[in-house]
Amino acid sequence: MKKPIAPGILDQDILLSEMKCREDFKALKEQVQLTYESLKPINLIKNAFKNATELPEMKQGLGKVAIGVASGYLAKNLIFHSSNNFFKRITGIALQTIVTNITAKNFDEISQSGVGIFNVLKSLIVPKRKEYPEKEI
Repeated sequence: MKKPIAPGILDQDILLSEMKCREDFKALKEQVQLTYESLKPINLIKNAFKNATELPEMKQGLGKVAIGVASGYLAKNLIFHSSNNFFKRITGIALQTIVTNITAKNFDEISQSGVGIFNVLKSLIVPKRKEYPEKEI
């Protein structure tokens, strides 16, 4: 036979259990709110993009692709502008795709050429500083 439990100890145990239940319920509500926020479509997209761009190799790849797409779009608009002709639009899209792929694949060579051209233009535009010998006072 079990010993009878004193009413004071039993009341204390009930109060402790109720407090723990309230704390657990509060923590559960917070977790449900966090889960709800993280599952919103815009947050899913943000998190996926953030995770993809945190990798160093992805950063370089995204930069190359972004520059490739921009150069393809620029080439298409420079040559074909905004045409209503069906064949010009198809040719423009093909040109954009080709330029985008070439630029993305040869990004390092293109960037080195760009740096070289920039340095040549800089040397032509910015006059060289003359060095004067220091005078002793």
